[in-house]
Amino acid sequence: METLYKKAKVVSFFTVLLVFLQSCDTYEKVPMSLDEAVTANKKVKVITADKKTHKFKKIQMSDGTYYGLTEVRDQIVKTPMHKNEIQSINSVDNTASADATRGTAKIALVVLYVMGITTTP
Repeated sequence: METLYKKAKVVSFFTVLLVFLQSCDTYEKVPMSLDEAVTANKKVKVITADKKTHKFKKIQMSDGTYYGLTEVRDQIVKTPMHKNEIQSINSVDNTASADATRGTAKIALVVLYVMGITTTP
């Protein structure tokens, strides 16, 4: 019974870890300009001059003003952005995000498999 309890704790831990990593994004290390972010049409992370981090679904330009688009309660919210307030813009790296998720899942499965082999009577 005690072995089953220990296994359940480990399985629960890896399940929670997988759920958390499914929702994570990995961002490019090389920053891009506002114009590149508009044409990329990707999820971006914007770091302002006062070190605040904002994550937007995409950046849009209309009437000469840049807007970061976020979704709040199924509503699209436009946040105006000024070039002089932005320190860096990084776009999401879909390949790295997927690789990190798959790698973590594989490691979790191997650990669970090894646990199953070593604790089987």
